Amino acid sequence: MSTKVTFLIRLLFLVVVLNLKLLPIYSQVAINSTGANPDASAGLDVSFSNKGVLIPRVALTQTTSASPITSPVTSLLVYNTATVNDVTPGYYYWYNNRWNRLQTSGYSGAVSGTFATIPNHFSTIAPSFGFVGSYIDLPPGKWIVYAFLLLAPNNGGAVGWDDTGFDRALWGSFTLCESSTTFSFSPDIIGSPLISGGVVAPSRYGMTGGAIHVVNSSSNVKRYYLWGRIGQFNTACVFFNFGAHYWGEDQFFAIPAE
Repeated sequence: MSTKVTFLIRLLFLVVVLNLKLLPIYSQVAINSTGANPDASAGLDVSFSNKGVLIPRVALTQTTSASPITSPVTSLLVYNTATVNDVTPGYYYWYNNRWNRLQTSGYSGAVSGTFATIPNHFSTIAPSFGFVGSYIDLPPGKWIVYAFLLLAPNNGGAVGWDDTGFDRALWGSFTLCESSTTFSFSPDIIGSPLISGGVVAPSRYGMTGGAIHVVNSSSNVKRYYLWGRIGQFNTACVFFNFGAHYWGEDQFFAIPAE
C-alpha cells in the first residue's frame, strides 16, 4: 500500500512539473533590494539607490555593419568600446539598418567648414550656379549644415536706385553639391536645398543665412561643396570676398541632427 501511495505521489508531482513546463508564463519582473513589486507600466523594473544597469559592451566595426551582433532588432541598445572607421566609444542603438549614436550633448561633434581662399569675388548670375570655393566634410549620419555669409556687393558699393526711380536689389542663393566642377543638388539633402539672402537699396551689405538638412548614409566621410548664384533686379553685381571668411560675420559649420 505504501509503495502504491509513493508511486501515485511521484506520478502526480511529475504531471504538475510537466504542466508547468508546457504552460506559458506571463509576468513582470522587478529587480531590487527591497522586494517591491514592479511598476504596472514596466515589463522590467530595476530599482537600486546605489547601483545602475550595465548595458552590454561590444566592439562595433562601423555604423552600417551589424557586426558583432547577429540580426539586431530595431531599438537594440549597446555600448561600443571600439574606435574604428566611423564609430567611437559610446551608446548606439540599431535603427534603419544602421547603428545610430546617442548624443550626450546637443552640440557634440560639431564640424567646421573650410572657407574659400581670399580673394574670392563671386559673380555667377542666376539661373546658373557656380562653385563658391568653400566646402565641408561630414562623417556618416544626419547633419544640420548652417551657413551665415556676408553679402558685400562690388566691394561695399551701395545698392541704389535706377534712373526711373525703381529700387535696385540683388540676392544670393546657395546650396550643397558633391562636385566642385559639375552642378547638381546633393541627393543627401532632405527638404529645401537652398539658403538665401539679399541686399536692397540703399544698403551696402546684406546677409545670407539658413540651414540645410543632410543625411550622409554612406560609411565614409563625404565632402559637400558650396555652390551659389546671384539674382539681380535692375543692377549688376559681384559679391566681394564671398564665402572666404574675409568678413567677421561669416560662419559655415554643421552639428549632428540626432
